[in-house]
Amino acid sequence: MMPNQSTILRRLCCLHARMLLAVLPLLLVGCGVHEFPDVPDTAKVSLHLRFDTDMPQVYYTLSRTGAPVQITSVRTRGTMRYIIRLYPQASAAQAIPVREYIVRRDVSQGYDADIDLDAPAGSYRVMVWADLSEDDAGVGGFYDASDFSSIRALTPYQGSTDYRDAFRGEAEAVVATSTSEQAPVGVTVQMTRPLAKFEFVANDVRLFIEQQSAAIAGHTPVDPSTGAATPAVDLDMFTVRIIYNGYAPNTYNIFTDKPTDAIMGVVCDGRVERLSADEASLGFDYVLVNGHASEVTVQLGIYDRQGRQVSLSRAVNVPLQRSRHTIIRGEFLTQTATGGVSVNPGYDGEFNVFY
Repeated sequence: MMPNQSTILRRLCCLHARMLLAVLPLLLVGCGVHEFPDVPDTAKVSLHLRFDTDMPQVYYTLSRTGAPVQITSVRTRGTMRYIIRLYPQASAAQAIPVREYIVRRDVSQGYDADIDLDAPAGSYRVMVWADLSEDDAGVGGFYDASDFSSIRALTPYQGSTDYRDAFRGEAEAVVATSTSEQAPVGVTVQMTRPLAKFEFVANDVRLFIEQQSAAIAGHTPVDPSTGAATPAVDLDMFTVRIIYNGYAPNTYNIFTDKPTDAIMGVVCDGRVERLSADEASLGFDYVLVNGHASEVTVQLGIYDRQGRQVSLSRAVNVPLQRSRHTIIRGEFLTQTATGGVSVNPGYDGEFNVFY
């Protein structure tokens, strides 16, 4: 018996409905992917670190005397460590960073760096600390920067090295994520020193050698059979100790941009470097300072190979200014400690001072 026309129509409608039910989920899934793509968790940030490495020597005396001191405002070998932390813009200084990035680079091509980062969406205070290590692998260094509110100088304390240099910087950044392709967020951070440098130069080298030669001759009899002469005196036979009288800053807060703590009893090695027949650099150090004028009180001790002290300078109040190189000239090799000396920019006596 042949089905009538109405039966055929009902069967066709049922077939079409079944086909539509089978295809509809696929259509919905396809539309969902196209209309509602996932928003990425992070966006690209291009960080540009630009360093102010100038450490000028500005003279306060009317005339410059003595041999020039070598300017060493940057290192050309070793490794720089860049520590980058993103903090919520409205947070307190003690807040936990949203992101931390640590990058190490060889310094042979300079200190400036362009660093690409991935950061989540948000408004940030970008804080950067950069310090140095002599090791090409980045091992070592002179600061513990695990807490940006309390960056500490490591012990044992080492002086007379330009690898104590360090820099800090900050900037603001707004990072937004999007489903569409977008250019990286560009952030430029100006990096400056929170440090000052001081150096002592002795201008009594010739007199010191004469005195030490006479002292050795007086204690070293000449062998009459050989006529052996008194051993020649050289500066390499002596070591220098830089002695801080009072406090030496050792802790720094990157958020307030100020030193926050200091310790007593800091003593570190100097190093003797001949500048001319009459002058020698006896050592230097870097000191954490705020943005205003500051000072430290320092003495120099000179020791022979047996560890005996042959000279101790008077205490000198050394004026300091951030990112300046204070050089003090005087008769440090032949001095005996009798009172102290306060050096100021207008002083034109025994000590010639310039920044």
